[in-house]
Amino acid sequence: MASSEHDEAPDAGTASGAPVDSSSGSERSPELFEALVADNADMIAVIDEGGRFIFVSEAARRILGLDPEAMVGQDGFALIHPEDIGLAVESMATTVASGSGVREPLLLRLRQSDGAWRQVEILTNNLTGDERVRGLVITARDMTARHESERTAAQARDLFEQVFDRAPIGMAIVENDGTLRRVNSALATMLGSTMQGIVGSDLIRLAHPEDRRRAADHALAILSGEERAPIEVRFVRMDGDLAWARVTATVIRADDGSPLHAIVQTEDVTEQQNLRAELQRAATHDPLTGLLNRAGLESAYARWMLRPSPSAFLLVDLDGFKPVNDTYGHSVGDRLLQCIAGRLRDTLRDDATIARIGGDEFVVHVAGVADAERATVVGERIRAALASPFGVEGHQITVGGSVGVAFVERPVDLEGVLVASDRASYRAKHAGGNQVTLVTIGDARPVA
Repeated sequence: MASSEHDEAPDAGTASGAPVDSSSGSERSPELFEALVADNADMIAVIDEGGRFIFVSEAARRILGLDPEAMVGQDGFALIHPEDIGLAVESMATTVASGSGVREPLLLRLRQSDGAWRQVEILTNNLTGDERVRGLVITARDMTARHESERTAAQARDLFEQVFDRAPIGMAIVENDGTLRRVNSALATMLGSTMQGIVGSDLIRLAHPEDRRRAADHALAILSGEERAPIEVRFVRMDGDLAWARVTATVIRADDGSPLHAIVQTEDVTEQQNLRAELQRAATHDPLTGLLNRAGLESAYARWMLRPSPSAFLLVDLDGFKPVNDTYGHSVGDRLLQCIAGRLRDTLRDDATIARIGGDEFVVHVAGVADAERATVVGERIRAALASPFGVEGHQITVGGSVGVAFVERPVDLEGVLVASDRASYRAKHAGGNQVTLVTIGDARPVA
């Protein structure tokens, strides 16, 4: 290492300006000092009270790209960023005035050989009173990488904060037990609440009671490390309405893999769900009466076929409906059909399947009917309900129903049971109408 020829340089007993331990008499002290300084990743320098370099370690070449020998005798303040000089001067004055000892760290920007600025942490020890040093010993640690890392981390945090708070979809930080630690305004709006109103709540408990078990199982699977597709869940808003959400969860884990918390995204899909329900209803329901159509009847009958039981299947063909359209017009006829649908609903059990499969044809399927006699009773109840006059737009209109009853005591496909009940209805109509006719299942086609 180069020694300083400055007037205030340390004892010339060392080439580098390092002191020799005269008390020990060790001739290895200079070499040991050189080795320690040379291998130190931090830049070590000694400056006099005027701020000029007396000694600079080899690390200056790596940190600043400067020749340490050429730096000796130069003004150290010339390397400091103009905005940091005031702070450096104040710190130096305090260090000189306070006597020996290491001062608090100071962050400064030093100019590199290429003119760029490098962030360093300065530690200063006042050894001006030590005859072997006669200066301020400075250790400069390169903080550029850490500073850049901290700046990048801060930018990432800021970006996360902005994305989290301003996201158009609901977002939440959720503890492992389901507690909402933090939420954004989009989630609060979806739930009809405020952010303060739902923080601390259990996310699963905010779901519809029928969806909680499914949501809890989904959450446990994700926490255990399973890959799961997003799940759609109904949440109960504070006003009692339902909000559908597509929920996606990402688990944040510790180094050992244990879950710390989860970032949960909740996309409001209420409109899509409502549209889907409307489309599904349009595909399976009669738009005029709201009853099932042929497709809806097929779906309902297929579900019954999974767990069949003795039942009554009835086809109702209205008597005298065509004259209503001819006399009062189709609008009155349509309103009459709506009234008939309403009367069928009022007459039958809540679990009865009711469908309109033609202009003036209705089908009723009632499960759990023990025998043919009881199936006929259901038919008579329908016939009597339709025989009473209907008040439609100021008109008293009377129609009847020819009811064909098929008692189904073993699984039969829908087409087969429709043929059987239609045959019975045809016999009732040709016998004068407003009657109930029973057909045995032997007339229907068994399921293969």
